Amino acid sequence: MTDKEIKIEKLIDYDRQRNKNREGIRALKNNKKLEKRAYINISGALLQLPSDKALDVLSSNQKIIESSINDTRNRVKESAARLAFLEGDEKMAKAMVDFQLNQISADDLYNLTLKK
Repeated sequence: MTDKEIKIEKLIDYDRQRNKNREGIRALKNNKKLEKRAYINISGALLQLPSDKALDVLSSNQKIIESSINDTRNRVKESAARLAFLEGDEKMAKAMVDFQLNQISADDLYNLTLKK
């Protein structure tokens, strides 16, 4: 397996974790009034926590996963640009460096709409 394939596999794994966290967060928010305690699985450990604390843990874990996804995506982009440069495709390497755009966050979008 190449380095790029490993990074893509990591992205897929992170995406699965992110989706499972989203499901858990949504379920906790919908059933928050019904149950005072919730069971959550974090890194293979099954924990019983108060629903509010479980929601906080899942939310913080979600932020960590999203930052890991963004870091891995940036490394994949850098690796692809480096590979294009090493292969001698200067045009492609320059294009990849020029177009390394980052996604806009919800906070940035909100701030942009307030300025108008």
